[in-house]
Amino acid sequence: MRNSMNKLVKYVCGTRTKIIIAFIVVALFIYIFFLLIFASLYFYTNSLCSTQNKPATSISFFDCLYFSLVSFHTIGYGDILPCLPVGKTILFFQSITSTIYTSIYSGFLVYLFIKRPQNVFTSEDCFIRFIYDKFWFSIRVGNRGAEVINCKASIELLNPDDRHRDKIFIQVAENLTLLVKTWYVDIDLTKKINLRLLRKLQDVINNDEEILIRFLFTGIDQRNGTPVTFLKCFSSKNLKFGHWFNPVNAKNRGRNTFNFKWRNFNSIEPMDFEKVNEFKTL
Repeated sequence: MRNSMNKLVKYVCGTRTKIIIAFIVVALFIYIFFLLIFASLYFYTNSLCSTQNKPATSISFFDCLYFSLVSFHTIGYGDILPCLPVGKTILFFQSITSTIYTSIYSGFLVYLFIKRPQNVFTSEDCFIRFIYDKFWFSIRVGNRGAEVINCKASIELLNPDDRHRDKIFIQVAENLTLLVKTWYVDIDLTKKINLRLLRKLQDVINNDEEILIRFLFTGIDQRNGTPVTFLKCFSSKNLKFGHWFNPVNAKNRGRNTFNFKWRNFNSIEPMDFEKVNEFKTL
């Protein structure tokens, strides 16, 4: 029972639910705003009349608000009608407004309910790490949602110059069968196949060259089979040195469950100057 309540609270307080609630509240205020605006126009132009043998002066603001409501929803009971050309003009614009508003509201609300949240993300920086007596180019990938299968990650080093934006210096790729929570996309810089990547990173560090690092993640949501895509670009300023990433999972006391602290996702053990200089002259 307690676990069920915790799951319910977590769902209600989730980011996606908050976005949906905020959207509904904002849409409700916009809806009321439109009703009041058109009701005021009907009232101050005195352009409505009743079909129940009442003079036009007997139409109150509440009657105008009532007519604005039924017109907005294209109901039209026929008990109140526009009796002047200005009233028909206002009704014309209200009909267009209601059609556009309803289409946008319903379409976007359905989109919020069916779309998969962007649960896959990366570290804010990309890193040159020294672990296992080797230098690695690393990007940390996290997943807050359902498990992702058939994961592929591609890294491209591009020229930041707009005139040569399409020129790809280096392109490498890594694959992963299943992404549960974290994935370390590590490129071994000591391998001959990655020699060009090593030399380019050294040029960036030694000569303060500008480079654009584009990271693309693709996979399939194991729960519903929908594709998952994430794209992030790093600049030369995002290239940092380090050793081991700080852990993001901590075991709960007395339980066999883990609590993930995503705030530590970008933190890493700093690399000493000797290793930095060793990389520069590697």
